[in-house]
Amino acid sequence: RITKSRSRANGGRAQYRREPAIDVRLQLACTAGGVASDTLRRAMLSLLLQRDGADHWCRIAACSSMHRGDAAAIATEWIKSQDVLASPQAQAVMPELFAQIGRGGRPHELTAAVAAIAEMAAAAASDEATLRAAELLETLTLAVGGTLASGGDAGRLAQRLSRQLAADCVRMASDAGRPAAQRAAAARGLALAGLDSATAAAAAELLHDEHAAVAGAAVEAVGRLKTPAADALVVEAVGEVADAVRPRALAAATATATRAQLLLAAIADGRLAVGSAGQSTLERLWRFPDAAVREEAIAVLGPPPPEDRQTMVNAYSASLPDEPGDAAAGRAVFRQHCVSCHKVEGAGHELGPSLAAMQARGPEAMLLGILDPNREVLPAFTARTAVGVDGRVVTGVLKAEGDTSVTLVAAEGVEHLLARDEIDELIDTRRSLMPEGFERSIDPRAMNDLLAYLMSAR
Repeated sequence: RITKSRSRANGGRAQYRREPAIDVRLQLACTAGGVASDTLRRAMLSLLLQRDGADHWCRIAACSSMHRGDAAAIATEWIKSQDVLASPQAQAVMPELFAQIGRGGRPHELTAAVAAIAEMAAAAASDEATLRAAELLETLTLAVGGTLASGGDAGRLAQRLSRQLAADCVRMASDAGRPAAQRAAAARGLALAGLDSATAAAAAELLHDEHAAVAGAAVEAVGRLKTPAADALVVEAVGEVADAVRPRALAAATATATRAQLLLAAIADGRLAVGSAGQSTLERLWRFPDAAVREEAIAVLGPPPPEDRQTMVNAYSASLPDEPGDAAAGRAVFRQHCVSCHKVEGAGHELGPSLAAMQARGPEAMLLGILDPNREVLPAFTARTAVGVDGRVVTGVLKAEGDTSVTLVAAEGVEHLLARDEIDELIDTRRSLMPEGFERSIDPRAMNDLLAYLMSAR
């Protein structure tokens, strides 16, 4: 074990350089917090992260071993080295370091972090480097609670840097001649400086981009803002974006009580067809943490599906056609309703139980799982709802949980890393992420086709 002794700490660093086994290096990362010297501890952690920062568990161990000021010291030192910044390890680690700085909220560290990003942006020799600077500023801004412009020299620098990087992001995202992946990365930073008229116009264009990755990134960028203009744009996007992007728009449109009420108002007055919301969104609205939203959901959408599903299951099963379903047609039904949480033949996301594994139980069991998903819910697939201190709501399956953070995976495989001190309430719904009510959106013939596809898929 590494102790407070300087010589033992130096020995630990040397041992780490020579150590070939990652499990031993992981243990060193876990114990680095026991080094009393700031200089030696930071040198050890920096060395660890430069070697193993791309490894999820080593990264968590090293970040958990950090003391006050360690993240800022390591991040600002790394920014001075272009070789370090270009490494896969740094690209995995830097967002976490800046998130720690932001969550700490210590003014001198925030000032140093903003200055370091400004230095990084000024030295950027490529658009990729500019995008990395934008990502770090966005991470820092979100972690500190949404704004860095708190006055003083640091606030003015943050404002200038945000405007500069946001303009760069808008320019790159709007350039149709660039690779889609680069444009999507740029779209994630387009709202760094808020939603002025020029940014709003660019965002509105990008929401309809032919590349789903670009449009989806624009939705998420606008969705992170906490302004009435952003709320309106996100809800409006639900009815306008392509089908592949709509789940992201719906997630953003149900992220706060204000947006959920705007979404319900759009459905109530006919601006948005209830079918565009999808069954998962209706379930979120019926079970929203805010009581006013739940009441409005019942008034606009009618009551949620009854808890006792057996009568409906019996009646629906009896209405299925006698002839075999069309597996090809069933594939289309699957890709319309199921891919956000299930993966078959390479299409979709693996958030729910394997549907291929259910084939051995037969089509009756498969049908029961679709119509009554909460009858049997394995703990690994129970939905959790996190309500943030800022009122934001995220629902997903628990992927990881630690002393300082929680990771939820929502529909479409979107991961949300949430700091515990940013969570007001974490609710175990004891329900499946899969919604009830598919009997309302999938008619018996289409369900027969879906079952034929699921029973034959490999």
